Amino acid sequence: MLEVFSVSALCLAAGHFAIPPFRSQLLLVGSAVFLLATVVWYVLKRGFWQSAMLLLVLSHFCYGNGSGGLWNFWALAAIMGTLLWLPRVRALHRDRLLKGDGLTFLFVLVLLISNVLGWVLKNPAPLWILIQGASPLLAYLLVFWKLSRTPVTPARVHLFLALTAVMAVWMLAVGVTQRAGLNSINSPIFGYYDPTIATSRHADEYSRADTSLFDHSELYGEYAALVLILFLPFLMTRAQQSFRAVTFLAVLVSAGNILLSSSRSCVVISFLGLLLTVIAMRHARLLRAESYMRILLSIVAVAVFVAWTGDYFGFNVVTNKFTGTSSQSLTLEGVLTGSSINREVVFQTGFNRLRKESWWVGYGSGLPDYNLAAWTGSTSGLVLGSRGWTQLADLHSQYMQAVILNGWIGTAAYCGLL
Repeated sequence: MLEVFSVSALCLAAGHFAIPPFRSQLLLVGSAVFLLATVVWYVLKRGFWQSAMLLLVLSHFCYGNGSGGLWNFWALAAIMGTLLWLPRVRALHRDRLLKGDGLTFLFVLVLLISNVLGWVLKNPAPLWILIQGASPLLAYLLVFWKLSRTPVTPARVHLFLALTAVMAVWMLAVGVTQRAGLNSINSPIFGYYDPTIATSRHADEYSRADTSLFDHSELYGEYAALVLILFLPFLMTRAQQSFRAVTFLAVLVSAGNILLSSSRSCVVISFLGLLLTVIAMRHARLLRAESYMRILLSIVAVAVFVAWTGDYFGFNVVTNKFTGTSSQSLTLEGVLTGSSINREVVFQTGFNRLRKESWWVGYGSGLPDYNLAAWTGSTSGLVLGSRGWTQLADLHSQYMQAVILNGWIGTAAYCGLL
């Protein structure tokens, strides 16, 4: 684990010279050569799995995401520059890749072809922008396909969970400094963003939301909820005392991250995740009497944590969103239309886009501004609602967005991969 973080620190330091405001032509070339040499060396030395863990750490930090993401290009270089060109290197045999799953490969291929059709037939972006937008998708699909063929061992699971837990702690530390207004170091490592934007985001005590490393509060909260749900099964089963302590810490830290994001949907997702985890593990007969005691103790610990620190972490903001965002009662129809959860304009924009075309072919996945244009009809995200013009960042629905980018067939393949 120490090696992964050491190499990550070198890459993060070098990556600063590939992004504004540090970037210059000379520094950009030097940084690119260093990162390319590092990725080739590391993959050849440690194989794909260890390199994927390095990529896991790096992907927490937003380096050039508006241009496709530095670490996405890093991943593409890792696979296409080594695994495809140098398949017989001895170090790569350590991965002991499993026989390919034909169905997974089919879904990946269909999703890729759907995007290619979108880029060629519908997407109006210039060729260079299309290439920039296509590279991250290709990296995602190649990494997913390689990982799907990589056998999972207890040592690999422990490394993955340990890295995830450490990054959850760092995200909490960054979120706390944002809440306290102390993040003034101009670096993605510390979750820095424009102070004027931060001021506008936090202008109202009852609507403030911190973003940690992701510069997006809802993405921050959703990721924290996923981490919490990921660690829940390990908290309920027998494990070494040290590993159980790491698991408990990750769950507690994730709860803090969710509160800092001020995302009510993530609170709901966390409770649903707990419920479904208990049901699944009980069905698989993995729960013992002591497991229920651990669940109860964890709930009590989180409740105590919220009671002691909730107001500082934003619990009052979350409760206000549950009780004061809509005058309508919470109904299934209101949730689906968005009227009960303050998403009416967003969902209506998505439904209007879906009605306009057949969507057998989408626009293809691309850079953030062009994805936003595909979803809303404008790179600025401005849409006209019942209360005037509103600026959207996305459609708040992964599946509506997937249809517009991938088309119906590509979205079916995407769901198959899930």
